Amino acid sequence: MDVEAGYGISWTALYRTLGVVGLGLLVASLAGVAPFRLVDPVLIGTVFLAAFSVAGLSELWSYRSELGRLVRQRRREFENGRV
Repeated sequence: MDVEAGYGISWTALYRTLGVVGLGLLVASLAGVAPFRLVDPVLIGTVFLAAFSVAGLSELWSYRSELGRLVRQRRREFENGRV
């Protein structure tokens, strides 16, 4: 089951696209391809790591009500000695 991240794209597709584009740009920079050799590979890695972080936080934010409900449920179970 794919859940949409918005604009008709799933979270899976978003992460996959970030990974493929980031890896492609990183390889192009390391291989010395004309416009990309001017950019430091560390900068490319840092930018895409930040993009993954923002995407992950956005996904967690979109599930905040479900996560809160699960935490409250587990807390009640723990307090009642069921865990």
